[in-house]
Amino acid sequence: MAESKDHDETFPGALGEQVIAGPRSPRTTQQASPIPEALTPQEQRWTLFPAVEEGRAQSEVSLYPTFSQEEHDPTAGLEEKQQNYMNSRQLEEKQTQVNMKTNREIITRQRQLTCQVMEEIEEQWERERNEMRHLRTETEQQQKDIERLAAERHDQNLVIKALGVKMENVIKKLEENKNGATQEKLQLLKMQAEIQQERETLDRRRDEIISDRHTLEMIKYDKRGEDSKEHKEPRVIQNQKIIERWISGSLLSAINKNKNIQIEAKQAKEEMEKKIEAIKQEFKITQKYISQHRDHIEHIRHNMSVNINKMKQRWTISHRDAEMQTATVPGKGREGQQEATGTFDSVKEKLSRIQEEMEKVWDVLADSDQQLEFTLREKQELNAQSKEQRQDTDTHMKVTQWETETKAGMQGQKQDIDNTLAQVQCERREIDRINMRILEERKNIERDRHLAKEEMDALKCMRECNERQKRELDDKLQRTKREIREMEVLNTEMEIKKKDLVKMIRMSRRKKEIGKMQNETEHGEQDVEVMTAGQRSEQVLEVDIEDVLEEHKIKLQQEEVMQQKENQCEEDGMEMSTEDNVRADMQRVIFEVQETRKMLHMVREDTVERKRAFTEERKWRNFQERKKRRKQEQWLEKIIIERDELEITKLQIRRQREEAEQNLEHAITTILTMGDMKANMDKAVTEVKIMQEEMRQAQRKMERDKEDVRKYTVS
Repeated sequence: MAESKDHDETFPGALGEQVIAGPRSPRTTQQASPIPEALTPQEQRWTLFPAVEEGRAQSEVSLYPTFSQEEHDPTAGLEEKQQNYMNSRQLEEKQTQVNMKTNREIITRQRQLTCQVMEEIEEQWERERNEMRHLRTETEQQQKDIERLAAERHDQNLVIKALGVKMENVIKKLEENKNGATQEKLQLLKMQAEIQQERETLDRRRDEIISDRHTLEMIKYDKRGEDSKEHKEPRVIQNQKIIERWISGSLLSAINKNKNIQIEAKQAKEEMEKKIEAIKQEFKITQKYISQHRDHIEHIRHNMSVNINKMKQRWTISHRDAEMQTATVPGKGREGQQEATGTFDSVKEKLSRIQEEMEKVWDVLADSDQQLEFTLREKQELNAQSKEQRQDTDTHMKVTQWETETKAGMQGQKQDIDNTLAQVQCERREIDRINMRILEERKNIERDRHLAKEEMDALKCMRECNERQKRELDDKLQRTKREIREMEVLNTEMEIKKKDLVKMIRMSRRKKEIGKMQNETEHGEQDVEVMTAGQRSEQVLEVDIEDVLEEHKIKLQQEEVMQQKENQCEEDGMEMSTEDNVRADMQRVIFEVQETRKMLHMVREDTVERKRAFTEERKWRNFQERKKRRKQEQWLEKIIIERDELEITKLQIRRQREEAEQNLEHAITTILTMGDMKANMDKAVTEVKIMQEEMRQAQRKMERDKEDVRKYTVS
């Protein structure tokens, strides 16, 4: 295929080069000839080639006389030669110009034609490619259809096998049920025999008792006269009473036993009648099921035949298309034809295999139809033979032979009927088994229904419980959310209160420190206000206060020194008074410093205590918040676990539902299949009965024909 494609692709280029190379050669000079436009490109091309050849011939003819004149006139003058040469040269130039024009026109036309031919070839090539692709797609689709049909056939075979297995199982069950019924029948027969034996024994005892009574009455009647004369002894009277009581008791016990046995027999009969009715109903159901199954099989057969016919039609159409393509393009599509034929052969083989397998599968179903046709043919043959016997009265020997043959045929038909009856009996046994299986399946289905109802009730209870749990969980979630919000609000309030307390503490500290410093030291007011405005910490304030006090002390000492120096210059009398004043001032300053220190110490202690209380309160609040968070986390974990459990229960409930639905579907399908089997069995039984009636009618006709022949021979 690749080589053919390359050849087809290179063919247009080579053809164009050959067409163009022709007019380029110096020999292909010709005059212009008109070309009809109505012709096709190929016809125009073929008309141009003879025009080129005519141009060549004319050029040779025109040049030949000039050379001949020069050869015949060697004595002519140079002028004439020159003139002739010039004339010939001019003629040649004109002719060459004309030829060049014509050649150019021809070349242009040839180029146009070649371009058109190339375009047509390319279009045709693309069309063929598209056709080949279309054929390939069709072949692939056909192969897919064949594979699909094969898969469907395989599935149908599997279904048929499964149905056969089910039929076998049903037949086995019916056989088992039939065996059980036979055993029950035997038991009932045994019970009836025992009841009859007991009745006979009771009748015998009754007769014996009656005879004993008669004898006793006779003895009493005979002994009355003697008893009237003689007194009876008490022992004899007691013995007679005891005997009478024993006889009456035995009679009563026998009567009661007989009644009980009769009641049991009636109950057994009723049970047997009920079982027989149930078996009959199940037999009818199985017959309906068999008929339905047979219809289904016939429908499948019809569908398969329709699909096979469609595949054959497709194959014939594709084969015709391939033949048409090979006829139109013989040199190009050989390899494609070989591949198509190979695929078509494979498709043929597959279809033939499918047909053979389907014929094998359906031969079993066609046997009944063949038997009916055989019987009809025999009837027709018998009618024809009877007519011939009426016409041919002289041939009595043939009649006898025919009678023998008919007897043999009747015997064969009787054997066939016996075989069919045996088959019918086997089918009835199978139907009985199927009925028993159906009973078991009904029991199982009822159990499944009860279980399904229980499961549905349980599912309803589970749903209610789940809904309750969901509601409780939703309530719990709402409560937890509310508590979380309340905690957040409390935390925000606590933070706000903390900030307010810190601010209040700072403000109180600042106010106290400012008041104390104002009252204690007037000179350190500016420094204290600057420190409070700068919002320094407590330690920094204490250090600054101490520095201020030390500076104040230093200033006081300096002032004292300066005063001492000044006072030294003053009078000596005043020394004592100044010293006393200075001492008093020093003591006063020291006392103030000590008081300030005490106040600072008290402030420090208050701040430390407040810090401790604040830290303890903060720790306690943090501890409570942690507890609440832990509780909330535990609640959330419980909620998540409960949700997971609910999801698991939902999944379990869904699975149980699916299983229950599958069980119900399976039971329904089994019931339907059993009904189809029963229907098919009913159809088979009816067909057998019809065959028997037809055979009887044929026998009657044969007997009538024999009688007519005998009468005719006798007459």
